[in-house]
Amino acid sequence: MTGRKLTTIDDEAAAWAARTLSGEMSAAEQQVLDAWLVADAHHRQAYIEYADVIALVDQVEASSAEKNLQCDLEDFAKTHNSRISWRIAAPAMAASITAIALFIGVFTQATTDSVSYATKQGETLEVVLADGSSVSLNTNSQIEVTYTQENRQVRLVEGEALFDITRDRSRPFIVSSQNAEAVVVGTRFNVHATASETIVSVLSGVVEVDAAPSKLDRKPRSITAVTLIAGQEVSVTETGAHEAVRSFNPDAVTSWRRGEAYYENEPLSAVIADLNRYYAIELILGDAEIGEIPVTGRFDLKNQAVTVEALSVALSLHAEKTETGNLVFLPNE
Repeated sequence: MTGRKLTTIDDEAAAWAARTLSGEMSAAEQQVLDAWLVADAHHRQAYIEYADVIALVDQVEASSAEKNLQCDLEDFAKTHNSRISWRIAAPAMAASITAIALFIGVFTQATTDSVSYATKQGETLEVVLADGSSVSLNTNSQIEVTYTQENRQVRLVEGEALFDITRDRSRPFIVSSQNAEAVVVGTRFNVHATASETIVSVLSGVVEVDAAPSKLDRKPRSITAVTLIAGQEVSVTETGAHEAVRSFNPDAVTSWRRGEAYYENEPLSAVIADLNRYYAIELILGDAEIGEIPVTGRFDLKNQAVTVEALSVALSLHAEKTETGNLVFLPNE
């Protein structure tokens, strides 16, 4: 806050944000951070503010050549009532950063009407929302968008979507699914929702993830929510519980936008289940044991025949057509 002296909470929040953004967090450190965030709502708020602004600097630095409006870092902190102390936070950033570009999205019209967008099997769709935010829908996906003066809400009815959110501190952007709810100000993240779990993967910025309100059982958000920054993801199960925060490969998460599927040591059973989201001809495992074979590779989502051939050659399998027209994988004799 403006004019407020730094406290221990600020110091710790800055240190944790810097450590997390370094990409060198150990599993033990992550557990300590999780406990610190849960211990006090002020801890979580301080951490979010530090990580959010630092992530913004990194994001804007990458595209500063395209921005025209610049301001000094200290002026930015004062203007936005940030609790950031640049004396403490600066070591967490590149020492050469002296200025950042500030882009403020202005939304002049609000509506309470909902708009739906959907894709069929094998389709993808790019949507630009009223505030300039964009959504990329993966195969067999549907969203419902509702904007008001208080917030921006998107319900992921099913499937997967990649969000690139225009910053608006006065109106949070809320993405909800059957199992989880993600709250952001401005960032880029992917949400993959199924009946059993929702996976939120953050590509830039900061995202707060919690169980869907219907699964919270009246517990305060400060107790149940988890805060993610770029490079982190979390799974929320159908019970409302979230698994441990983990790192992820951005290329694997976003490869579907290039018409590809990318897997790293995924069991064949999981690969087949994922590929079946895209193909009209269903792939089946004819032997349970081959479902455990690890798969690493990049596969064409637009050409099923090429993908089937690639899997067959790489894993010493062959595919036979069934009477119902599906393809069943069997081990070579």
